[in-house]
Amino acid sequence: MAGFGAGITESLLAVTPFESIKTTLIDDRKSANPRMRGFLHGSSIIWRERGLRGFFQGFAPTTARQAANSAVRFGSYTTIKQFAQGYVAPGEKLGTLSTFGIGGLAGLITV
Repeated sequence: MAGFGAGITESLLAVTPFESIKTTLIDDRKSANPRMRGFLHGSSIIWRERGLRGFFQGFAPTTARQAANSAVRFGSYTTIKQFAQGYVAPGEKLGTLSTFGIGGLAGLITV
């Protein structure tokens, strides 16, 4: 559940607005007369023409993707960490390098 919630938050605060800007810039560049000169200029045009809603086009599919991805990543991390913890003496913590590797592996699973 934590991963699912994190994915929703990530989608709301970062991914969807930036994806909307990115896809708008790509579509604009493909047009016969591109109007947007870059990220900030494109953002100001989106704001003027579509308002806040313009930054959240595609929110539902992006949120579904991010929530599912984060849920799998969190679950994978927990499972791998519990497995690795079985090879450590009782009461001893996993080292920084091990924890980093487990996080990397969980990230690979969700790519």
